[in-house]
Amino acid sequence: MLEQIVDDYLQFKGYFTTHNVRFKPSQHHPAFEGDQDRVSSDVDVVGLHPQRMDSERVIVVTCKSWQAGFNPRRKLDELRGDATNPKRETWRHFRELWVPKWSEAFRDTVFELTGERTFAYRIAVTRLQGDGDVREWTRTWSEDETIKANLDGVLIRFPNPPGDVGHSAGRTQEDACLERDWSARAASQGGGHDGPDDGGSAGSPHPWIRCGAR
Repeated sequence: MLEQIVDDYLQFKGYFTTHNVRFKPSQHHPAFEGDQDRVSSDVDVVGLHPQRMDSERVIVVTCKSWQAGFNPRRKLDELRGDATNPKRETWRHFRELWVPKWSEAFRDTVFELTGERTFAYRIAVTRLQGDGDVREWTRTWSEDETIKANLDGVLIRFPNPPGDVGHSAGRTQEDACLERDWSARAASQGGGHDGPDDGGSAGSPHPWIRCGAR
């Protein structure tokens, strides 16, 4: 459901979108490991706006629809090795941010798909946990040394989830639009947040789609 909300929102804003964009390191990469790298990873939604020529002409969104919510501070600590994830190594949820060979494959895939090397990266979640606000988390993730090295020049942002009053300080017009879309869709489907721990949804990629003219 979260992926569909993101997709609807981007289309409403005039983006062409595609889903489940897969990528993996080249077998010719010097750091390629067969056991670790032969199965593709993916990002949930990629949007391309045909009229924008700025840093948000292309937006890449990974959706983390975890029922327990998403704590940006905790997840970054897990990536850095300062905390552990009892279920699954956290870097496997963020290969494109944390592992150079995966980041290289990710950026090459976005370029092949959109013709752009510069893009915006969003982490969409059902519920934010922890202290701080969206601006602080955006800055902390974007300025992490490993992420900066792997995705230099790419701004990471957390759109505020709907009804997250405790984290309203960083709310933007984008967040308000997402909230309206979320509320309408939740009402039509009876509400609730479902999703696997690794986020995303099943299904194969489809061509670029867009809703109407904007």
